[in-house]
Amino acid sequence: MIKAVVFDFDGVIVDSLNAGFFVTNKILEMFGKPGVVMEEFREEFGADWKKFYRDRDIPEELIEKEPVIFKREMDLLKKELTIFTGIDTVIHELMKNYRLGIVSNNHREFIIEFLKKFGIHDHFGSVVGYLPGAIKPDIKPLLICLKELGVRPEETCVIGDTNDEIVMARKANVAKVIAVSYGFHPLHKLEGADIIVHSPEEIIAAIAGGGE
Repeated sequence: MIKAVVFDFDGVIVDSLNAGFFVTNKILEMFGKPGVVMEEFREEFGADWKKFYRDRDIPEELIEKEPVIFKREMDLLKKELTIFTGIDTVIHELMKNYRLGIVSNNHREFIIEFLKKFGIHDHFGSVVGYLPGAIKPDIKPLLICLKELGVRPEETCVIGDTNDEIVMARKANVAKVIAVSYGFHPLHKLEGADIIVHSPEEIIAAIAGGGE
């Protein structure tokens, strides 16, 4: 029986694909590397953002500075970010029957501030943000979230938009993995999920057992 639902943040709750694409290209320019096109970004940029930069021969000392730069640049764009249409209603409905959490590589303070803007910050019993040395698909952030929610993996559904969330959830042996096609990764990279949904409105039925 599923008792908790754990969301990724970017690409599932917040529509940040275009902002992330813009900031990543700006960082590549700062690091003296050519930019990427959107198709390349969606194909390669996952939760393990370090690999994305390593594959472009960027020195480790610059990669270590990336989280601070990324947060600074995203802060400049945060007024332009919004939640996906309908996700607030989904979250509000789910909180009536499930314990809700967020596991993200984004910074916790950024997530909390953003959720407050839309009045849904108090819907989540746990928000686990960026942990140096434990980025997805590392299961440590997820296990911290589950401990704070007071549930076991077999009582949990994970919702993500990248292959990294799918791998993380599988490694943790959660009960169900739902992927959304409207986020960062293209559809073919989401094939390991139990169910793929194409809009927030489909999430509730997918948790209950329906879906593709």
